[in-house]
Amino acid sequence: MRVDDIQVRPAGEEVELSARVRRIPRGLPDRRIWYRFPAELGPALVERADPFLPALLFCAIAGREPLEIEGAVSKRLAAGAEKAMAIWRRWYALAPVPVSAALVSAESSEPQVTASFFSGGLDSFYTVLKNLGSPAGEPKVSELLFVWGLDIGLDNRELYRAVRGRLQAIADGLGLRLVLASTNLRELTDRFAAWGKHQFGAGLSSVALCLGRRLRRVYLPASYTFVHAHPWGSHPLLDPLWSTESLTVIHDGSEATRPEKARWQVGRSPLALEHLRVCFENPGNAYNCGRCEKCLRTMVNLEVAGALDLCRTFDTPLDLDRLRRLTITSPHIRINYIDSLEHLDRHGGDPELRVALDAVLAKPTPVWHRVRDRVERLDLRFLGGRLRDLARRRMIRRARPGRLAG
Repeated sequence: MRVDDIQVRPAGEEVELSARVRRIPRGLPDRRIWYRFPAELGPALVERADPFLPALLFCAIAGREPLEIEGAVSKRLAAGAEKAMAIWRRWYALAPVPVSAALVSAESSEPQVTASFFSGGLDSFYTVLKNLGSPAGEPKVSELLFVWGLDIGLDNRELYRAVRGRLQAIADGLGLRLVLASTNLRELTDRFAAWGKHQFGAGLSSVALCLGRRLRRVYLPASYTFVHAHPWGSHPLLDPLWSTESLTVIHDGSEATRPEKARWQVGRSPLALEHLRVCFENPGNAYNCGRCEKCLRTMVNLEVAGALDLCRTFDTPLDLDRLRRLTITSPHIRINYIDSLEHLDRHGGDPELRVALDAVLAKPTPVWHRVRDRVERLDLRFLGGRLRDLARRRMIRRARPGRLAG
């Protein structure tokens, strides 16, 4: 896999950093990966290849291809990439690949800004609210960074406009600047990797690295606690490895479970309760559908924290019958329900909710999910992900417009 022809150029009312990606061994068509930002941030964009190293490294490993980058890359970032490959080898039995690039020491420039990735969800609200008034010596958030094209498809302009309006209201309410970025990165990476399992932290970090002349620190909200950290795309061991000499990536929030985040920060913020967004299915472009697993999980988190009745972004009450019928398909999702049950035991609450959580957790993970996970691991180890690649291509062809695969 070769990355070349790195350019910074105007793109309508925005400015774009892009590069051409060539698949050398398989002879596939060239692709152009781009990141777009407001035009006034043009001077902040790096003209180096830093963003493309974390963005494409796992893809190269999954495809068993060397990663050749025709451009300058931070020495610290390159060293971090070597450590990341060692971690992935332990986690997924994937062999490291050769990486070639011209190594330089990144230099920072003023002003030095601290930003936080922000989707409007429970984890990102917790990180931002916690770091608005950081203890002495800790960096404080001054900007929110949202990336269109990651959890909202680039074709889905209607939902994006609705979410953008909410994000601006949040930023205004907190007295922060909102930076809206977009990227087509997942159009390539979804053919090699599952976004959450493998690519999440590296993909977000690649967006921050685009602004390396401006950002000094960026917070990446944690999905899991230190106790329950497991092989995942965003991890306290992985995320800091995408730092350079001038930009520090901070994995933040692993000290708290989701119910604790709801209790300590989100449930105390009228602004968060007015605009909280967690739904990824968005049927009919609903802001929160209140029926999918992610919505149900978050409503449970808020309920055990005593904040659900105050949250205005769920149009329906928590449906305990639907919750009892839920089948948890992943041990990582199960962790969230266990945390909610333990929080309920410590602080008290609705006994009917406790019965419903007991019923959900009593169900075993379906056999076919365990078989699927085993097949995925063997496919990655011995076939370089070829079965997954074939399945994703079929899924992409069948997917409705505007919905990202994976």
